[in-house]
Amino acid sequence: VRANHRTNHFDSAMDSNNNIYLAYVKDDSLGNPQVLFSTDFGETTPIYTGTVGEVIHSIKLHSDASGDLTLLVNNDTEKSVILTKSTTGSWSSAVDLDTDITDGMIYNVALVQTNTASGYFSDFKMTYLESRGVLPTNGEYNSSKIYFYALSAEVDGSNASQDISTVEQLVIDHYNGVDFSAKGTGVDGYTTTWSPTGYYVDGEEYGSGLWYSNGLYDITQTYVYIQSFGDVSLDSITSVNTTAWHPYGDALESLQLNHVYVVKTEDGYVKFKVLSLDSQSDNWNFTASYQFSSNTIF
Repeated sequence: VRANHRTNHFDSAMDSNNNIYLAYVKDDSLGNPQVLFSTDFGETTPIYTGTVGEVIHSIKLHSDASGDLTLLVNNDTEKSVILTKSTTGSWSSAVDLDTDITDGMIYNVALVQTNTASGYFSDFKMTYLESRGVLPTNGEYNSSKIYFYALSAEVDGSNASQDISTVEQLVIDHYNGVDFSAKGTGVDGYTTTWSPTGYYVDGEEYGSGLWYSNGLYDITQTYVYIQSFGDVSLDSITSVNTTAWHPYGDALESLQLNHVYVVKTEDGYVKFKVLSLDSQSDNWNFTASYQFSSNTIF
């Protein structure tokens, strides 16, 4: 602990090997908070530094069995931020968790559920609660609200460890689907002879081509998890822009020969190039060369 500075907020976590992780808040300088991190009570490392005047209200640290970590930081700027760290990687940069806060200030954040036994939180695998004071017109806090969120956090993984496969080839069809990381059939996606958005570009209609339908479904119906890059080389795509998914209500062109696409999977991201198409086969299949990555970097 730094001399002459106090800490009001801390959290700890432990993995299956009994490694103990500690995160706590300390002022770097007066009015400028930091979150410090240590493993097994060793030397501390600053992993988040706030702005001057920022107040951190609470932090929450989670570890899975292998030591993949998630840190949720709640501050007074009407946002929460999330950071992640794989077992062997570095801490990611802080990513804002946008909420609809318009009526007050967040006082506390609590993780309340996860449906994943391993890995850090992503893809609607975390829910959390926020307790807020409400600002009435007279400027006094006289009530509070509790908000519940199902969270999908896209985290900058450029500093995290990753699993990137070599370029492979697969035949993808309607009935068996595909699991890109397992190099076989599965639930990442499948082919259809209709647009997954329900809308078609000029000259196309139901049955006129093949579309890739993602096994992941956006419950807000804002977008489908596919991006089209046209007739380019597979190597030209080096990262994933997670804000550029295809809008759910827009027409989606069918798969085109030699075109490259990026899709989201159950456990990462894939870029693939269409090598052949057979919409007339019983299984509606196409062949693709592809590369899988566990995060947004290829």
